[in-house]
Amino acid sequence: MTMKINVPYKKYHRCAIALAMVVTVLLVGFWVSAVLLTRPAPSTRLCLLLDKSCQDSCKIVVVESIPEGLDFNSTITHPSIYQAWLSLMDEARSTLDIASFYWTLTNKDTGTHEPTAIQGETILKRLAEISGKLSVRIAVNTPQESQPQDDLTLLNNSGADIRTVNMKELTSGILHTKFWVVDKKHFFIGSANMDWRALTQNLLAQKEKSAPTTTHNCVCSLGEQGHLQPSINSVWYYHGAVSSVFCVRIVVVESIPEGLDFNSTITHPSIYQAWLSLMDEARSTLDIASFYWTLTNKDTGTHEPTAIQGETILKRLAEISGKLSVRIAVNTPQESQPQDDLTLLNNSGADIRTVNMKELTSGILHTKFWVVDKKHFFIGSANMDWRALTQVKELGMVVYNCSCLAEDLAKIFEAYWFLGDSQSIPSPWPSRFSTLYNKDTPLQLPLNDTPSSVYLTSSPPSLCATGRTPDLQSILSVIQSARSFIYVAVMTYLPTMEFSSSKRYWADIDTELRRIAYEKKVKVRLLISCWDKSEPIMFPFLKSLASVHNSKSTLDIQVRLFVVPASPSQKEIPYARVNHNKYMVTDKTAYIGTSNWSGDYFVKTAGSALVINQTASQSTQSTVQSELKAVFERDWSSSYSTPLTQHSDLSDMCPPQL
Repeated sequence: MTMKINVPYKKYHRCAIALAMVVTVLLVGFWVSAVLLTRPAPSTRLCLLLDKSCQDSCKIVVVESIPEGLDFNSTITHPSIYQAWLSLMDEARSTLDIASFYWTLTNKDTGTHEPTAIQGETILKRLAEISGKLSVRIAVNTPQESQPQDDLTLLNNSGADIRTVNMKELTSGILHTKFWVVDKKHFFIGSANMDWRALTQNLLAQKEKSAPTTTHNCVCSLGEQGHLQPSINSVWYYHGAVSSVFCVRIVVVESIPEGLDFNSTITHPSIYQAWLSLMDEARSTLDIASFYWTLTNKDTGTHEPTAIQGETILKRLAEISGKLSVRIAVNTPQESQPQDDLTLLNNSGADIRTVNMKELTSGILHTKFWVVDKKHFFIGSANMDWRALTQVKELGMVVYNCSCLAEDLAKIFEAYWFLGDSQSIPSPWPSRFSTLYNKDTPLQLPLNDTPSSVYLTSSPPSLCATGRTPDLQSILSVIQSARSFIYVAVMTYLPTMEFSSSKRYWADIDTELRRIAYEKKVKVRLLISCWDKSEPIMFPFLKSLASVHNSKSTLDIQVRLFVVPASPSQKEIPYARVNHNKYMVTDKTAYIGTSNWSGDYFVKTAGSALVINQTASQSTQSTVQSELKAVFERDWSSSYSTPLTQHSDLSDMCPPQL
């Protein structure tokens, strides 16, 4: 007889499920523990990502407006909103952005003479004062015809930038926000309108949040990194149109040598004007990375009147060196190089560090850029040399109001600054030098109201911290992405290690240009300088490249030599009268660098570049790419450029020294 054990199926099934769940939870728990033990905590990861110190503390203060005559039987008190707004204006060093519903800081609209309106009137007066000194921007709901606009008119006339936001058209609503953002570092948010009654006649409570000016704070500065933007940076409306609140402006700037006249309408502001403008914008800091300094013409032994521009720049730099923090990273000068400029600036208060690249990489510091207040910057081909303003053809870019990109360039400067006080190059570089922006993950932002992908490069690779794209890698990437044309304007083009003690062939760029012309049928144009310092060996290599041309097989590489003419007196000026440009533009990308195109500049020499892609733009307005393309085509078709072919006689094309 068989005994039957009666175990209910459902009960057994439930037990099995329960056991499986327990085992699953335990396994997941072990896995999560392992992950957490090997990864930094979320707050730590955030700090590493942003390269900020979360150990610094934010100061957050509850502030209130207590209406006149409202007395509480309580010991609980807080600073007033009036005091908070005054405090924020005292803290302001460069920018103040205010989002607001309406403006009535005086009591003109009430028809009364209320003495408590004095607080609102004081705020308005202070705002008008700083509007002429700092960047003050106001986003306000589009006023109705019946609403007073006297406050806004006063502030606009005082220098504030005001934009009305037509929320009625956009969402059938209103802009009801009330907050301030100061220097992207401190802010106020709460219920108080820009109304005198909000200070003395209404019961209001809100929070003012600020980081002490001496503290670099992780939370309060997120917006500066372009990851977690404060609300003021969401959108900036103008007559119903949407654009970025950054109002980032990028400008092509040039130095056109005296006597070099183009039969063209294409003109840009001068580098001289750009440098003066940047010094005018400076409020706290100016950092300059440079190869050498000769802003006066003492070194030439001439009395060249066009040196006045360089001398003016030096004088202005000396003046602000006694007022602001001015730091200069410069290649260690040779004994024969003049140092009068650096001595003057050092005596005026500038902090100067020499970077001994010869010892560190067997190269030089060849970079040329300025960073102002970690907000504006210049990058390009111009050295700190009076000739770079009036006797040498130069090209660069100035970017205004772009703290995220300026801070990234400042990291490259900080690397130079570090090396000026170091005997070796760190490997790896500390995380504070790292970047999130590179050729694979460029910074996305509007430049001149045009959607743009942007990043900065550096060379040599040993100077690139985590995330930084090396300069050569960027150039090759820009070449590879081209589909229609590649225009290159550089002073020197050599597929060699130009300054090596032994001869070394270096064809990284040359090979890529030939490949893209052959495989992708991309049109390639090179505009190379020809002057009395040109290496004779450069021309056979250029002729070889120019021979890659066959109209039947759509092979189309062409080379032209650009010669800056010189009068007899101009010929007496050493190291002048040359096209010193260092840029490339394609149908996809604009590249503005500081290096000549030979191997040493990418393997041993410190350089940098700005890379911009604006192909996502649907706008009909000009882009950086279109502006550079126009500059190149102007120069290419000018009387100063001559085609280079296999049969070209260089004696007919270049200065007699060749």
